[in-house]
Amino acid sequence: RYVTKKSFKLKGTMKTSLLASRLRFRQITTGNNSANSPRKVDESRTSPSKHSLLSQIKKTTSNDDETFDEIAVSAAPQLIISKRRLRKKTSEPPFSKKVVFYINGTIYLNVLLMLMVLIWFALHNDSSGKESISVTKSASTRKSASGGSILEEKMSNNSGIKQMHGKSPALIQQQEPMGLTKPYHSITYHDLNFALHSTGAPSCQDPLEIKDISFTLVTQVSEDRLWLITQHCQRWAPGRISVAVFTNQTVETMWKEFSIHETRYGRCLPDQLSISVLPSENYGRDNYPVNKLRNLALQQVKTSHIMYVDSDFFVSPNLLSVLNNDTIREKFARDARLALVVPALQIPQKCEKKTEHDCRVENIQRMPHDVDELMAMVRQRQATAFDPSNRGGHGSTSYMQWARMNAGDLRDIPCILSNRYEPYLAARYCRDFPPYQEAFTGYGKNKMTQIMQMRHTGYVFLQLGGVFLCHYPHPPAASLETWKDGIEVRKLWLSNRTAAEETFGPIDWTKYKRGQVDKIFIEFKKWLKHEVPEHARTPKATSKFNDDAKLWLNDQDAPSSNQELLLHPLSEHSSCN
Repeated sequence: RYVTKKSFKLKGTMKTSLLASRLRFRQITTGNNSANSPRKVDESRTSPSKHSLLSQIKKTTSNDDETFDEIAVSAAPQLIISKRRLRKKTSEPPFSKKVVFYINGTIYLNVLLMLMVLIWFALHNDSSGKESISVTKSASTRKSASGGSILEEKMSNNSGIKQMHGKSPALIQQQEPMGLTKPYHSITYHDLNFALHSTGAPSCQDPLEIKDISFTLVTQVSEDRLWLITQHCQRWAPGRISVAVFTNQTVETMWKEFSIHETRYGRCLPDQLSISVLPSENYGRDNYPVNKLRNLALQQVKTSHIMYVDSDFFVSPNLLSVLNNDTIREKFARDARLALVVPALQIPQKCEKKTEHDCRVENIQRMPHDVDELMAMVRQRQATAFDPSNRGGHGSTSYMQWARMNAGDLRDIPCILSNRYEPYLAARYCRDFPPYQEAFTGYGKNKMTQIMQMRHTGYVFLQLGGVFLCHYPHPPAASLETWKDGIEVRKLWLSNRTAAEETFGPIDWTKYKRGQVDKIFIEFKKWLKHEVPEHARTPKATSKFNDDAKLWLNDQDAPSSNQELLLHPLSEHSSCN
């Protein structure tokens, strides 16, 4: 029975399987050569050892199971030994095959080691550089996409510009997050490296003619919102766009990903878009380097003027043509410190699908395309001025007057009502254009500080009629949630300071993100006052908003004045008093 459960082969043409039934063995022993019986074994072709074994089986003619089992058991060791000898003999390769196997194995091992070395070098070079690479997909000739001529200042003499693959320029820039060697509560503006000028930009003293004026749309975006740029391409066409992307991917990978978005949401024109990337590996979840990204996108501008928007604000499709109006361009040519404010509005989120991705098509269809459509939505309470809860953010823009203005009309903004004023605007890109202060990361005060610096250094602000920006509805960013950390502690401290300190002990507000931002903002104001000469041509109101009372580093938050409660972005104002 043991033999019947094993398989073995006899030398020559006889191949017998011991998994066959007992009938097969009995037929062999009886010599039955019928058609239905197994073939007869040719004993002359078997080895002597196996021949004698089969002879022993054939001599047994009894049908008794015991006799058959005894023979099978007695034959098993010999058959097993024979099988093992055959296996040992056939499994050992000749010497020549051993040599070939050794040589091949050595070659494979060397190739594997070389690949591992190459991969290590590639990873080492990628991680040690920590660079910001900007590759522009643009034509070699610097012509304005809108048809007008542009400035001929050459940017190639900038030491940060290098050539990649002999075609596209690459801006190489070290990317290190702001590192502080002391606690937030003890820093001063000397530790924060605030910038006065836009590095690498052309001089603002160079005279311009109307034909020299052209515009680039400048924005920044995280990788997950890259698809939004497709809408800017269609609404800003045929103007150029410079976008900085926050990602660990390469520029080439971003172009491939963007091509996929184009097939779904609409394509850009050839040479319309310039993509720069800022590696995200050096920044934490709550320190999105929004101002570094803005400056990176600005550094790729080759036109005389820029129009800055955040990526989630869609421009009205007529904005570029209105800016290219000769009257507008003449004003820009005469004044290097002229800024045109484009009013910003918002529509509510109505999509009830599970994810933001599922709502994209529906939300895109709801975005207004002209002022008439937008004003109809305002009357139906389907659109409002952007962020009405932040009354200082856009309160210096007169939305009521804007609603009565024609396309291309200009209205003077007589004063700035709040330090929190942060409009989106068009301006000349030159050395004196204030950069975005990179000490501000994440949510809070990152854009308003640039407007403060522009007002301080002599910019004039006009609001532009017949055009608009509309905020695309999307879920709040994670940085906003971080901004709200500690708010319950703050409320308790304001209502009962003694109870709050008994519960939490002495409170250092710079342990919270909002307190850190407020500390940087206070130091920025000191730097602006003591280090930057003031040439203001637009005054700032002091009675409308008590901005500093909102800072967490003050002893208490002063309640809003009646004026602030009554003032809405859609209300009018005629003076700074």
